[in-house]
Amino acid sequence: MTTEEMTPMPPSPSLGSGFQITPTGAVATGVLAKKYFDTAEESRAAYERWLDDTAYAIEVWASLPLAIGDMLVYGEERWPEEFAQVIDGFSQRYDIQTLRNYASVCRRVRPELRHPGLSFSHYDAVAALPPAQQEELLKRTVDKNLSREGLRQLVRNIRGVQPVHRFQFHARKITVEIRPGGVKCFVCEDVLPLSESGEIPTGEVDVHIMDYVDLE
Repeated sequence: MTTEEMTPMPPSPSLGSGFQITPTGAVATGVLAKKYFDTAEESRAAYERWLDDTAYAIEVWASLPLAIGDMLVYGEERWPEEFAQVIDGFSQRYDIQTLRNYASVCRRVRPELRHPGLSFSHYDAVAALPPAQQEELLKRTVDKNLSREGLRQLVRNIRGVQPVHRFQFHARKITVEIRPGGVKCFVCEDVLPLSESGEIPTGEVDVHIMDYVDLE
């Protein structure tokens, strides 16, 4: 079985009647494909079609990591032997660690605990907690409109992890190392501090990269 046979291109879905999705973007169809509109009413109708389809595409984009994760979990549970080969085929075009992370989070955060409007990162933040705590924190996130970082801080508090200082700096060179377990680590060289103290961050700290210039 070739990679092409294992990972065929998906069909091109339609967003309402306004756009056709292709492997390289979206193409206007129907009334939106017209170069000029005949009447003000037609222009207004086209505008409403464009707005609805664009808003829908953004909603779909936000939910895609969860949808992909759920589908991967489904396949792994039902065809475990074939799944290893399939996921290896997907890795020819997509980052395998990202796909596995989608599946891992969806496996641990059940669909009934999820809320419309929350990002995949919100669920990633609570995935290591028991379902009861997941439910409580996700509901609080919705009620208080918490950001991803706000939710992560709540998780740190529950797990007894003290918040660490965040440094802001420029780094003239940044390289990426992958540690065991697929953990991505940014190695920063020639650091220029932006913090008020003027101190260079050292040791095991949570570093927030604001900007960098690669001189090479």
